[in-house]
Amino acid sequence: MTVFANDTAGNVNDTVFIQFTVDRTPPRVVINVPANGTNVSDRITDLLVFNTPIRDTNLSIYAVIFRFDNATGNDFNVTAVNVSGNWSTTLNLSRLVDGFHAMTVSANDTNGNLNSTEFVEFTVDRTAPTVIFLNPSNESNLSGGLQAFNATVIDSLTQVNVVLFQFTNGTRPFNVTAANRSGNWNANVNISTIVEGLTTITVFANDTLNNVNNTQTINIHVDLAAPNVNIVNSSFSTTSTTPSITFNFTDNVSLSANCSLYLNNIFNVSNAATPNNTNTILTASTLNIASYEATVNCTDGSGNTGNSTAITITITAVPEEIGAPPAAPSGGGGVKVAPVVECKTDADCPVDKYCVAGFCEKIFDLKILSLDSPIEPGEFLDFTYYVKAMANISGDVTFDFFVKKADETFSSGSDVIFMGDREEKIESAQVFLPTTLADGTYIFSIQLHFGRYEVNSHRTFEVKHEVPLLPTLTLLDLFPVKSGIAWNYSAILSVNKDVLVPVTFERSITKEGAQVWFKKEKITLNRTLVVVDQVDGLEEGTYILHAVMYAADENASAERTFSITKEGALQLPEEGKHLPQLQKEKKALFGAAIAGKAISTARSYWLPLLLLLLIALGTVVVLVVTKKKMRTGKVVQELDIDKLELWMGKATAASMSRENMMMAANKAGWSTEQVRTALARIEAIQKFHQAYGKALPEKTVQAFKAFVAMQARMGIDKKEVINKLVRQGWKKESIERFVEAYY
Repeated sequence: MTVFANDTAGNVNDTVFIQFTVDRTPPRVVINVPANGTNVSDRITDLLVFNTPIRDTNLSIYAVIFRFDNATGNDFNVTAVNVSGNWSTTLNLSRLVDGFHAMTVSANDTNGNLNSTEFVEFTVDRTAPTVIFLNPSNESNLSGGLQAFNATVIDSLTQVNVVLFQFTNGTRPFNVTAANRSGNWNANVNISTIVEGLTTITVFANDTLNNVNNTQTINIHVDLAAPNVNIVNSSFSTTSTTPSITFNFTDNVSLSANCSLYLNNIFNVSNAATPNNTNTILTASTLNIASYEATVNCTDGSGNTGNSTAITITITAVPEEIGAPPAAPSGGGGVKVAPVVECKTDADCPVDKYCVAGFCEKIFDLKILSLDSPIEPGEFLDFTYYVKAMANISGDVTFDFFVKKADETFSSGSDVIFMGDREEKIESAQVFLPTTLADGTYIFSIQLHFGRYEVNSHRTFEVKHEVPLLPTLTLLDLFPVKSGIAWNYSAILSVNKDVLVPVTFERSITKEGAQVWFKKEKITLNRTLVVVDQVDGLEEGTYILHAVMYAADENASAERTFSITKEGALQLPEEGKHLPQLQKEKKALFGAAIAGKAISTARSYWLPLLLLLLIALGTVVVLVVTKKKMRTGKVVQELDIDKLELWMGKATAASMSRENMMMAANKAGWSTEQVRTALARIEAIQKFHQAYGKALPEKTVQAFKAFVAMQARMGIDKKEVINKLVRQGWKKESIERFVEAYY
């Protein structure tokens, strides 16, 4: 600025001036180091230079501050140093936590103009990936075949680069590179290539910055050889019907084994925790007078089974004398006598039956209820199946699972489950599908083994490399229910992904379009779940149960129609509630049931008692209950069966063997079918007493016999009779057997 000064004479002075600067522009900032988005962790040292050239057109730079947010919000500042216009600082990265960071530059010129808009983002990662071993479990026993080793490996800041499974057993250590399937790293190894004994598996997981996690290990026990089983006894004879056999086994790996005694190739008794290299005694259950080929087999913890050589045991004992059985009837057209024993070994029976105590019987039902399909390779194939024992098994049953195509097996597994007397179960399991499995259709099968008996069930499923999340919902069959009584039903929920899936499960019951029951809940589903709902008593009528499962954008539904019925003419007491007071009420109730339509259903005590008394005395009473006339010969034979049942009941109480009873009955002229009928009745009554104990008087049992016999003569289907009794509160497992025996 120049000053112009004039006096009155016109003299001008314009030699005086001053200079000044106008500056409202902040400094210019350009961050050179580090580059935006850099991961700064892969360094030899923890020192990192932060550098930025800063310029100001008009003024000089007064101060520069580097502000670090430290990935946590706990900021700190560092004052930069100027070297020829380049402002920098050297930071020790140990001051920064692992995570994503931002560094902002604040530059001030001498006029107070501030630039704090420039920043750079970078990552600090000194943390190794997280490793979780999924399969197999620690301390597992493995016995050959292709085994999947599976671990979840996750790095929250960078990517997982390499995962190795290191196998160390002291002699031949080796590494296997795992393949990644959505965070699950898998390697399939042939166990037969590993030396027997203890092997340690260590997971080495590297991220892209070479942070290594090698802290996760498991131990497996490789067991390729079956136990060596030896019976100490030589062949012998004994008067005891419960002889003892001494044996031992040796195994390189397992500390104990499940050892079983077989007589003539039929399971007899077992010890599920037999110690290794120790003489152990197995005492046989009651045997008949006969010679037996005895063997012991032992299954170690890896599923390898070894068998002993056979010895012969001869039983010479004579059971307690209880009198001769009654003679078989000769009237009513005569009775054709057949051999009591149908079979001695399984080979005497059809392929779908098993030799059980001298009779050929089908002993199992097996059905696959649900199965993942389609499914990606590298996933676990989940399935649910139903099994029912049709006889008194009371032993371990083996279930083998296979994934096959043509004659090639791609995956397998096995479970051993204890099955009781006519027990039924719903089980869920899984097998791993190798990551190398090609797209296409495969066969999944379940094979049930019990001794030499075998039955199987199979389904076809699809493998695809790209499979969306697919839910599956199955409602198990519903049966008629009595009105006013709470009841249960079961549903199987499953998804085809090996991840936790949040689902919403809705179910409703409607009658004639009107909703009468509703339930909704949110569930975190881990592959498969069996849901059991209880529904309060409903009125008589026909209903529809509708269920829907929502998973992400997918859903699955199922529907069942069922009936609610009110009490019929048969008025049996509800289980437990009236059992202690079964006297007059029982007589009246069973009297009404036996008299049927020909006699009033009013509760008259004398007539039912008279009918029961006549039946007990063996008198043939002809009641007008159907339009068909009963044949006298048939009634006589039924009463004769009652005599045989009475004698066999006494023989059973005296511990007479089943085979000796059958031999005696055979000599007396009884047929195979008659002996089987009497035995079934005795077992049914035993089951009945086991279910209800002292609360069930003998009079009630006799009344039940009369009622069931009358229902049979009236031509009523036995399933209808069973369902009627169950709806009134009686236990199905005892009622079903009773009706089957006396029908």
